[in-house]
Amino acid sequence: MATSIFITTLFFSEQLSRRRNFFVYAGVYFFKNLFHNYLEFFYQSVQFLFLILFLHTHLNYVLISCFVMSRKTIIFDTNFLLIPGIFHVDIFSEAERLIPSATFAIIDKTLNELDGIIATQRGKDVRAAILAKSLIKAKALKIIQTDKQSSVDDLTLRYSDQNSVVGTQDLELRKKLINKGITVLVLRNKTHLAQIIT
Repeated sequence: MATSIFITTLFFSEQLSRRRNFFVYAGVYFFKNLFHNYLEFFYQSVQFLFLILFLHTHLNYVLISCFVMSRKTIIFDTNFLLIPGIFHVDIFSEAERLIPSATFAIIDKTLNELDGIIATQRGKDVRAAILAKSLIKAKALKIIQTDKQSSVDDLTLRYSDQNSVVGTQDLELRKKLINKGITVLVLRNKTHLAQIIT
């Protein structure tokens, strides 16, 4: 009888030990897989975060570069700068209406021509030239530096490119610019600007 009880007790003890070992191993396996999955999720999350940061940085650079490259530079020649003083047309707001986000520029020799008008002429042309110089300063126009060896018209033609628009009333210069494929701004009806697109 005692032997039977001992054997039964030993049997149940062994079964209990096996079950305990099973649960220990199952728990270890479960937490091992859980930890592994967590690490894999963390690693993928870090990769995704770096991908987002990379795209954010480079897409911003590409978008900014495209925007900057697509911005037109409007070059005003001397006679075009006289329009505000003679015809009272705001060439800057009119140009922005036609070509939004454009920057404005002049050839450096334009300043010499305006000074020449102020020194040698009188009346409305002088007043228009003085107003033009004040607008150049107020609007912070970019001054395109040249060798100044040619006329303003020739320099304007030479320094304009496909990213440029030229404001001029000179018919000869207008034809040359159009032949070069440059968009031209002109005064229409002495009231507003229009563009001639090639």
